[in-house]
Amino acid sequence: MKHEAGSLPDLVEKLVKNWEIEASYKTSLADWRTIDQKTYTFSLNGGPPQTGEHMLNVGTYNALLTASSYYDPAHNDFETSHKAFKRMMPTFAWEVTEVYSGPPTVVFKWRHWGDMANDYVGYNE
Repeated sequence: MKHEAGSLPDLVEKLVKNWEIEASYKTSLADWRTIDQKTYTFSLNGGPPQTGEHMLNVGTYNALLTASSYYDPAHNDFETSHKAFKRMMPTFAWEVTEVYSGPPTVVFKWRHWGDMANDYVGYNE
């Protein structure tokens, strides 16, 4: 989906892509520039707010996924979750599909996809 340059959806998509890089590679919340460390929380599908520290402790994939018969965050840590997903889908793009509210509280709908380059190998037990 191509957003008009400078539009709110374009800004949010750039913010989300930069946030994802920080959340995946910066191990100290103090180093994240895309959020306000004092007030930042995120939630999924109406669930309870979670902190950035929680995400760093469990891993980004684990914080963003719920348990299923295919993958259980309870049996994967930051390192194993990243290894499994990055091996399976080396390119795993974000796309903002709709923006419900803009800064300072950003609420949006998104999708995440990639081409499977390798078999999925995960830990569920």
